[in-house]
Amino acid sequence: MVSATFADVVFLLHKGRFPSEGERRIIDAILIAVADHGPGSPSAAAARMVATGNRAAPEAAIAAGVLAIGDAHGGAGLACLQLITDAMNEARTKATSIASIARRIVADAHAEHRRLPGMGHRTHSRDPRTGVLFDLAKTAGTAGDGIAFMIELERAVSEAIKPLPINGSHRRSANCFSSSVEWPGSARKSSRSTRANAPCGSRSP
Repeated sequence: MVSATFADVVFLLHKGRFPSEGERRIIDAILIAVADHGPGSPSAAAARMVATGNRAAPEAAIAAGVLAIGDAHGGAGLACLQLITDAMNEARTKATSIASIARRIVADAHAEHRRLPGMGHRTHSRDPRTGVLFDLAKTAGTAGDGIAFMIELERAVSEAIKPLPINGSHRRSANCFSSSVEWPGSARKSSRSTRANAPCGSRSP
């Protein structure tokens, strides 16, 4: 409490050690990016609606906002992390390039009319927060396979479908995968497949 930051504790709980200065900066940036949210999101709208009817209990409004978070809003991160994990497992076991795996994933999703989690944003044609987080990872020396795969996936989507930016769900997942941070419910050690109909994270922050 005297010297450690909240980001230190978050990292410690998942990794069993304190983060480096670069890793701490990335966790801080991820938390800031999560907080950077517009009023039009489902969670913000739910919280504001409840607050208008129950002004004596702000905790009720907060609870309503939390309950609005799910697979279509704010919860696509796990599907993104699973997508990255499966792609990296395939690259290791089949000695296939990340770029070719990304193109195959996009082609399959396009043929099956499935949305790719973590791609697209309702406001940004290129989310400025993605570049900041990826640059921080490069500076910290943690920009690994997760980020490399997402860059290739974004390129494959642009070539095969249309330009869609990496959004909040995938930029966080890519950083966490590259930094080997095991978030609660992380599928990195699981063989479960990515949810086939996981919605595009276009409604994510």
